[in-house]
Amino acid sequence: MPLFGPPNVKKLKAKGNVEGLIKALDYEKDSSVRSVAAIALGQIGGARAVEPLIAALKDKDNMVRWSAAEALGQIGDAHAVEPLIAALEEDDVRDAAVEALGQISDARAVEPLIAALKDKDVSGSAAKPLG
Repeated sequence: MPLFGPPNVKKLKAKGNVEGLIKALDYEKDSSVRSVAAIALGQIGGARAVEPLIAALKDKDNMVRWSAAEALGQIGDAHAVEPLIAALEEDDVRDAAVEALGQISDARAVEPLIAALKDKDVSGSAAKPLG
C-alpha cells in the first residue's frame, strides 16, 4: 500500500488551500483529480490560480481542459482572455471557452466570438455573450 494517495481536493477546497489545489492540478496519476481541482480553483477564485489554470488549458485530458476553461470564466481575470481565445480552436473545449469569454466580458473576445457564430456547434453559446 502506498504511503501517499491522491490529493484530497474536497479537503483542500474546504480549507481554501489554493496552493494545494494548484499542486493537485499537476497530479499526473488521475485526470479526475486535476479536473476537480480546476473546478475548485474556479469556485475559490483568486489571481494566484489564473496562471496554473491557463497552463491546464493544455492538459492532455479534455475534461481537465474543459474544467480549466470554466474555472477561468468564474474567476474573470482578463489575463485569461488570449489563452481562452486560443482554446476556441479546440473542438473539445470550444463551448467552455465561449462561456468563459462571455463571463470575462473583455473587448478582445468580441471578434473571435463573432467568428464562432459561424460554427454550428457553438453558435448558440457564442451569441449569448454577444447579446
